[in-house]
Amino acid sequence: SSLLIPITNADLTGPDPSLSVPLDQNVTYGEARGYEQARIEHHGTKTGTIGEDISPTNRGNKVNSYDVNSTTRDPARQKYFDDARDRKMSELNGTCG
Repeated sequence: SSLLIPITNADLTGPDPSLSVPLDQNVTYGEARGYEQARIEHHGTKTGTIGEDISPTNRGNKVNSYDVNSTTRDPARQKYFDDARDRKMSELNGTCG
């Protein structure tokens, strides 16, 4: 499976503003959740307000990919999500390996 993200015309040289490109490939569900959360945090895109219509001022993510402070998720599953998030944050911040 691949983690896809839409990109805009400003990100392309081509004419199709609805094009999506794979950011990561062959990732597990837990890795995808962690990677998505890392990108939300890194790029500061959790800016939307739940319950409000999408508008020019309410366009960002409205929820996290997963609850990073969950006390109800199985601890091993939470750690798997968190470890994937931490790895991707290191990569995004240029501090990996």
